[in-house]
Amino acid sequence: DLAFLLSQKVGLDGEVVGVDFSGQQLQTAASRQDQRWKACYKNIKWIEGDALDLPFTDHYFDAVTVGYGLRNVVDKPKAMQEILRVLKPGITSICSRF
Repeated sequence: DLAFLLSQKVGLDGEVVGVDFSGQQLQTAASRQDQRWKACYKNIKWIEGDALDLPFTDHYFDAVTVGYGLRNVVDKPKAMQEILRVLKPGITSICSRF
């Protein structure tokens, strides 16, 4: 649901990447993408990945948001380090509750 909301926010010129450890969850999301089709939803990519070892280069993203991901990881500090690693420099605000 967050990916769809963000997709509408960033529009056709933006990109949204949904990451999940579960391939089945990603298949469900992709099928919902097809069912709820809006032009902006073309900007969503679904990628299978581990929050403790994100499959992206350093400084890749302008923003990161997490729905329920932190409650499901064993090493929350490592997950936060990964989030910081993939964020572009200058991103200074992080809110977390865990």
